[in-house]
Amino acid sequence: MPGNQGIAYPGYYVTGSNGVITNELFFEDEDEVGARSTPLALLSKMFPTTPGRAARVLNAQHVKIELSQSDEEARWRNRLILRVGMELPPGFHAYAPEVTGGYKPLALEVPETEHYWSMPPVKYPKARIINLPKIGENLPVFEGKFQVTAEAAIKWPDFEQVTKEKRSHKVEIRGVLHYQICDSEMCFPPESRPVSWTINVMPYDQESISPPKPGAVKK
Repeated sequence: MPGNQGIAYPGYYVTGSNGVITNELFFEDEDEVGARSTPLALLSKMFPTTPGRAARVLNAQHVKIELSQSDEEARWRNRLILRVGMELPPGFHAYAPEVTGGYKPLALEVPETEHYWSMPPVKYPKARIINLPKIGENLPVFEGKFQVTAEAAIKWPDFEQVTKEKRSHKVEIRGVLHYQICDSEMCFPPESRPVSWTINVMPYDQESISPPKPGAVKK
């Protein structure tokens, strides 16, 4: 696998129409991955409500789960956004990761494999503290419609394969979504749902433009 030597430090400034910088996005990976966010991933970070690609709904009880992603295509070290959108009916909630006391929190796990890096941390929305009279506690929960995101980047072997074969191939990024849905009266059994996002790994376009033949250009 090629090293990072000679690769520019990845960073972006975003300016408004008046030339004023509105966003600064820089990435420094301590594990020397050197992954760069794609333009679509950057848009997803700046505008979280931007519709994702390849959206599909999972069949689940008491909650609507929609998976989507920033990109359907990627190359080596491309950093992608993986989305899990969740929508709970009125009066229902899921516990936030910071909950204590033995409650089952919402958690998205995307383990690293030989095909891709998992780029922590998983990002959760800000929890709301609610009072639960039945148990006499104030606990952090998620309600209504919200989104959880993770990031991943393609490793060298898959990109090397598509470069040699000069054709794309698919990589499935797999994870597990853990959650427990409750209402004001009861909690339903905890669930662990497999989730996945399919990425089309693409080779770089290395075809160069041939110079014009002598006499081909008219003066």
